[in-house]
Amino acid sequence: MVARVPPASFFRVPSRHILLVHPALAVMAALALADGLRLNRRDDRMSLRSLWPLGVTAALSVVTFGVHLWMLKGPVRYAWSTHLAPVGLAAIGTGMFLATCVIFSALARGHRWAPAGLIILTVIDLSGWGFSYIWSIPPQTLQAFADGYPKPPMASARDRLYIVEPSEYDVNMFAMNGYRVSEGHFSLKPRKRLPSGDLITQRLLGVRWILKEGVWTEVSRPLPRARMVRTVVVSDNVASDIRQIDVERTAILDRSVASLGQVVEEKSDTEAASASTANILSDRPGLIEIVTSTPERRLLVLSESFDSGWKATQDGRPIEIYRAYGDLQACVVDAGVRRIGFEFRPASIRWGMAVSGVALVVVGLSIVLFRPWRPEGS
Repeated sequence: MVARVPPASFFRVPSRHILLVHPALAVMAALALADGLRLNRRDDRMSLRSLWPLGVTAALSVVTFGVHLWMLKGPVRYAWSTHLAPVGLAAIGTGMFLATCVIFSALARGHRWAPAGLIILTVIDLSGWGFSYIWSIPPQTLQAFADGYPKPPMASARDRLYIVEPSEYDVNMFAMNGYRVSEGHFSLKPRKRLPSGDLITQRLLGVRWILKEGVWTEVSRPLPRARMVRTVVVSDNVASDIRQIDVERTAILDRSVASLGQVVEEKSDTEAASASTANILSDRPGLIEIVTSTPERRLLVLSESFDSGWKATQDGRPIEIYRAYGDLQACVVDAGVRRIGFEFRPASIRWGMAVSGVALVVVGLSIVLFRPWRPEGS
């Protein structure tokens, strides 16, 4: 439903939540605080009876805590109860919520200590949550923490790893040691057309080592991050058809391409592959540069997740990107020595910059025209 909201549909999934939910919560909190301070300055106090919504909210909080305790006592019946917070943390959260209701009631009834109490409560809430990590884990440097993770045997820093989920290890910490991981950290994992745990998928992604239950397994013949192929198959059922081909020599695309050149003289697939090369000059997040050399038109396959935000160029001229093997990307390159660039430029970035620019202009004009610092009557 969020995607149907006109402004939100231009943003990627995680950004939609930030765009809608967080500002909405911030606006509601600001309005509630403004109303509370206004009521606190009035001479007449609100009656306790008129504050019944706060009482209902506090009662619901207590009921929720009771249901929480009831579910924790029946882990067999409620299997997902293992994801609930411990009783102590739940009690603290309920207590903080009840304290908030009491302070807002005091604001409405004109007690002068209430604003200061709200500030103190906020500091306790934020600092208690933030410092809870220090209480549970002794302070240490990031490098010391990363060094505690298992390292694959005889692996170089450029080797790509795959960590089988669920795992006791944080995938991001392997990147701290300089390794590349086939699947990074996602709040919402993207939908894939290839099974992530499949060995063919890991070969396509260039994975050399797989970590499962604390044991490293080496992948045989992982494919290069950038490579050239001359045989193409069009398929809409990649998961099935990928087992019928040699992925090292044949690419599966989502649509047909212009005919690729044939090698002059009869050559084996190995000789044809060696005649075409793809060397990576730069590989940074959102920007990849490759130099290709081939006697005929070839397909350049890049083991980077396909997304419509990626744009490709050949010698500075835009070229089309195809969906390869369902999850990766590829493009057709011409004969000779070519410089191919892949840059991630989704429309959401342009829209975000435009919206931010308009917001800054509106805020600036509002400050100049309305001058909120101007004393009343001047």
